[in-house]
Amino acid sequence: MPRLTWEHTEDIGLALYEKFPDVDPLKVRFTDLHKWVTELEKFGDDPKGSN
Repeated sequence: MPRLTWEHTEDIGLALYEKFPDVDPLKVRFTDLHKWVTELEKFGDDPKGSN
């Protein structure tokens, strides 16, 4: 199974929506969003590689 990287923005967005369907993405702090992305089961990129 291919791992998600920072370049898979649409797939990351869909995975986060599935995991947090009731969260308004415009009200999420960057630090929380970063943590959620790096904790996704399919995420396999360097956490320091975000921008």
